[in-house]
Amino acid sequence: MTSEVLVAALFERLGLTDLQPEEPGRWRVVFDGDLAVDLQVLGPKKIRLEAALGPLPDDDYRAEMLLRTTLQRNLAFMGGGVAKNVLILDPDRGILSIHRTEIAEDSDEESFAAAVEDFVNAAEGWLEFLAVEAAPSPPGFAMRM
Repeated sequence: MTSEVLVAALFERLGLTDLQPEEPGRWRVVFDGDLAVDLQVLGPKKIRLEAALGPLPDDDYRAEMLLRTTLQRNLAFMGGGVAKNVLILDPDRGILSIHRTEIAEDSDEESFAAAVEDFVNAAEGWLEFLAVEAAPSPPGFAMRM
C-alpha cells in the first residue's frame, strides 16, 4: 500500500474524511481530546508520526535530571516495543517529542491503525511519566549539592 492510501483509510476509520492538511502531506489529529499527533507523508513509502511531549524545565539542574530519568526509562523499555518510537530533544524549541516512521509497503490498513494506536498509547505513557517527573518538588524535599 502507499502512504496516501493508508492515511486516507485511517482518517475514514476515525471519521475524519474532511480533515484538511496543515500543509501538503501533513495532518494534525487530536486523540483523546488533548494529544496532538502529526502525520506526515514522506513520499509513497513512509509515514512519520510525531507528538510533542512538552518543554524542558527552565532550571538547568531540573532539566538535566528530567533528561536523565527520561533516558533511563527509555533504556529500560528498549526491546519492549519502544524501539519503534524515538525520543527527540529539539534544542531549538527546547521540547521533547516522540517520533515513529512507518513503512507503507510493509503495512495494511489494520496494521497501520494498530501502529498509530500503539504510538498514541506510548505518547500518553510518556506524558504521564513526564507530568510526574517534571512536577516541582515540595519545599525542603531535596537538597541540591
